Amino acid sequence: MEKPSDGVVLAESAMNFPGLASPNHARVLQGSNHQQMRNDQNTKIALKALFSGNEGLPYFFKVEER
Repeated sequence: MEKPSDGVVLAESAMNFPGLASPNHARVLQGSNHQQMRNDQNTKIALKALFSGNEGLPYFFKVEER
């Protein structure tokens, strides 16, 4: 049986992550799997969006830019 995954984690498991407000808040890091996310340009872009409140995301953190 094949199930959708990023090559490491099943999609159904990733979407059921505790604390995720809804699957609609999940972001796909196109071209990145769970092993690559740690040191990846996509992660940098996604975290900058999260910290700055871009893309309609609420401010979860208030961090002064360095």
